[in-house]
Amino acid sequence: MGVQWYSGFHSHNVPLRDPGRLEPLWGDYTDSSGCAYGEFFATDVAGVHEVQAFYGSLVDTLYVSVMVYNPYLQWLPNHSTYQKVGTTPEHPTNFYGTFNAVSKIQTICSTFYNETRLVAGVNDMSLPWGGRFDLGPAYGGQWWHPPHHEHMWGLNADFPYQYLGTPTQRQRFRDIASANGGNPQTEDNHYHLKFSH
Repeated sequence: MGVQWYSGFHSHNVPLRDPGRLEPLWGDYTDSSGCAYGEFFATDVAGVHEVQAFYGSLVDTLYVSVMVYNPYLQWLPNHSTYQKVGTTPEHPTNFYGTFNAVSKIQTICSTFYNETRLVAGVNDMSLPWGGRFDLGPAYGGQWWHPPHHEHMWGLNADFPYQYLGTPTQRQRFRDIASANGGNPQTEDNHYHLKFSH
């Protein structure tokens, strides 16, 4: 049992990636149909897992794709009222969200732009398949671990303060985000938006 390196839109590989688990891992029994059954438990890291079954010299491999199904996350299209910032080589496709989140982000940014003429910066949302969004050592974390744990389901987006103008304009952005279901949370240097669906 293992996981395909670089899968799940993580453009980095570190051997510490958790492959999940299979229960029972070993068995020397079959049912009346001649089949043996097990249950695979994936981690919250999206990707393609390889599960193999052995019987004597026979080998069979099953590939299991682990992802958020909502039904699928949507890409935030480019637009003149916001700019995408914060892409890294490890996660070059980090602007995916639910249909609702993508739509609301566009509304929030358009409203803010129309009032202030400021182009907001949208930072990390979710990866195309969702799942754990690890930041790595360069950002104070570890590969395959939080702190970006909420960016799993396509319900979150970060908006750095540096693109939101004066404190008054920044507060206006916060109000617009609140009015559109963004539930903005104040973090170190950005607003962290949390949509309900």
